[in-house]
Amino acid sequence: LKEFSYTCYIQTTVQLSRQPVHRVMAANKDSNLKQSDAQTYSKTEDFIALFENQDLNKMTSTYDDWAAKYDSDLDGCGYNGPLFVAKKAMDLLGDNKDAKIMDIAAGTGKIAEYLLEKGYTNIDGLDGSAGMRDVAMEKKLYKKYFVTFVTGDKTEGIEDDTYDCIVTCGSFVAGHLKPDVIPEFIRMTKPGGYICVIMREKWMYAIYKGEVECAMYTCMEEGKWERIERAIVPRYHGDFDGLLFVYKKL
Repeated sequence: LKEFSYTCYIQTTVQLSRQPVHRVMAANKDSNLKQSDAQTYSKTEDFIALFENQDLNKMTSTYDDWAAKYDSDLDGCGYNGPLFVAKKAMDLLGDNKDAKIMDIAAGTGKIAEYLLEKGYTNIDGLDGSAGMRDVAMEKKLYKKYFVTFVTGDKTEGIEDDTYDCIVTCGSFVAGHLKPDVIPEFIRMTKPGGYICVIMREKWMYAIYKGEVECAMYTCMEEGKWERIERAIVPRYHGDFDGLLFVYKKL
């Protein structure tokens, strides 16, 4: 019965909730990307393609090498995901500026920059790249920064029920987080706390075959969290739409 319910759920999600976007950036006259932006956008796409066949060590090395130019590359490619998920977290947390926030796959701190600008200062970061960590810590964005990967196992150094809100952006992509991390997100979060996940919409189906959302649904069936929101977010990255999930830990 459970297997059937998961299958039906994913099929329904694909058939009714997806809003595929078939656009060619160069031919889209409504695109607000300049030619120079489009070139940088193409470069980031090349980096993403690299990760499909990389193990964790190689991927870490790639990010370490990219860290010094990461911000300038992303600033010119229409990458709006960090802003979108930061705004959602702020909507949820409201005036609780002391809320303890975990930024997973934090990179150089794009999400944290938006949060700090609005007075949310109690932020930890986590990323597998020491190079990214070094750039982020130079900006003084985080209280702590864990250089590690989130997996299906307990993350060393992070206790149960620690965070009021977890945010992650761009972490569900080829070679990165696997669906089995979802219970670990929940473990880190305080009861009543929020988990905000944003990713490129097409990766849910082209890379993960719906398995991330299936893992989310499993945790709902097990009574671990409840879904607050599932939304298509236009122009998450360039002309590509994003998929935003918000959950509340029970």
